[in-house]
Amino acid sequence: MADGRDQEATSGVPQARLNIRSEDLGAELLLYDEQERQYHLLNSTARLVWQHCDGHHDLSEITALVAEHYPTVPRERIAQDTRATLQTLADKDLIVWMNEEAS
Repeated sequence: MADGRDQEATSGVPQARLNIRSEDLGAELLLYDEQERQYHLLNSTARLVWQHCDGHHDLSEITALVAEHYPTVPRERIAQDTRATLQTLADKDLIVWMNEEAS
């Protein structure tokens, strides 16, 4: 991709796009992208990651927050899964990466 969406999910802080609506489904979260007119269903872990895509938490901070909810899961596994989730959200254009100075 040449549009910048393939940026590594480790630089800056993720920020949810403004035109994404959400619906609480209990453990899951339904997102609706108004611009693309597409729905996305997040499981409980992806939901937790999404909730911290606020332009203030970086990858390591989000990983630590997820680790608090899954204390028996190895930290390396949580870091890999968090990075993959953030990359998927970015690939689906649900989040943008902000420079930390701008957050």
